[in-house]
Amino acid sequence: MNIQIKHRLTAAVLFEGEFGSLRLAVEAAVESRANLTDANLTRANLTDAYLARAYLAGANLTRANLTRANLTDANLTRANLTDANLTDAYLARANLTDANLARANLTGAYLAGANLTRANLARAYLARAYLAGANLTDAYLARANLTDAYLARANLTDAYLARAYLAGAYLAGANLAGAYVIDAGQDLRGYRFVGWLREGAVQICAGCRNFTLPEAREHWQAAHANNLPLRAECLAKLDLVEAVAKSRGWIA
Repeated sequence: MNIQIKHRLTAAVLFEGEFGSLRLAVEAAVESRANLTDANLTRANLTDAYLARAYLAGANLTRANLTRANLTDANLTRANLTDANLTDAYLARANLTDANLARANLTGAYLAGANLTRANLARAYLARAYLAGANLTDAYLARANLTDAYLARANLTDAYLARAYLAGAYLAGANLAGAYVIDAGQDLRGYRFVGWLREGAVQICAGCRNFTLPEAREHWQAAHANNLPLRAECLAKLDLVEAVAKSRGWIA
């Protein structure tokens, strides 16, 4: 059947041909190096699509299904991926600058080295996502779920993380300058202590552990009986988080 990929604003045909599905048409367009800037792919089913190096700047991919899609080195600058399903998608080094990923499902997505500068990730689901070395400068992550996300060496400078869920997130080496969290630094073992706010209560994320502040104190009061300097350092980090949280008005 004849399938046309059209411009989201002008309806001009960007690519067309005889294909068995929209996925095959988009794959053919990408393989031919077609410019799909501002393409209208709303609700497109692109499951398992091979779209490496695709040029989809400004494309409308609202509610698109990109489960397990390969978008390595893809240009998705300003793309609208609101409510899109990117479960287990491969987005290594993808350019998502200024992209709208609000409420997108990125469970298990591979985003190593991806550029998410100023991306809107409000309420996005990033559980178990791999974001090593990703650039999240000025990204908006309010209420995003980052459970067990891997963010080693990620740049979160000035990222907005209000009410984001960070339980189990791995933040070793991440740049948190200006982010809406409290960075208490690493302990003697290299575990990063980060304070964050959830429903009015300060949470402590350290390594694979996530506690409320009272739970954290109870845990580290009892832990490391054979390493008192380490215990003292962990408790000092909790004191720092609590003091900064009070100064910011997070807690009384």
